[in-house]
Amino acid sequence: MGLKQYECPIGFKNIGELMLEDEILIGGEESGGIGLSRHLPERDGIFINLLMLDLLAASGKTCTELIQDLWKEFGELHYDRRDLHIPIGAGQAALEKLKNDPPRTFAGRRVQEVGRLDGSKVFLDKDSWILFRQSGTEPLLRVYCEAPTMDAVHEIMNAGLKFVEQFAPAGVS
Repeated sequence: MGLKQYECPIGFKNIGELMLEDEILIGGEESGGIGLSRHLPERDGIFINLLMLDLLAASGKTCTELIQDLWKEFGELHYDRRDLHIPIGAGQAALEKLKNDPPRTFAGRRVQEVGRLDGSKVFLDKDSWILFRQSGTEPLLRVYCEAPTMDAVHEIMNAGLKFVEQFAPAGVS
């Protein structure tokens, strides 16, 4: 649609700041927070749910049908997230390894680059990625993954869990 896409560090406060600085239509985060700048540069679940109900009523389609329409137009994307309870030092060591000595391949896919915006995001070929992000408040390493199929998500996530195990001798839970 010719609109610019922004990627910012995790946290809706970062999205809200962008909405105040620039003309941004919509902002969202993986936890389901969505905001519209012309309404409020902050998450508003009630408003977004009302818009979704309006979309369902106007389209006459189910949520599943709307998602399938999106997949037809833009391709399928599937997602998973794991919260690993490991010591902060182990999580930071995993991030440093990815930043300073990234692998050439990950889960059988070529590593295209490692993003460092917020954690270590390993961009893979075949429209896939995995992000490792250390919580700033607790001994928790969050691992996010997206790929065109759920099988690919499981494969990449399992490789991510194995990768982290080498830094967490007590295991990953």
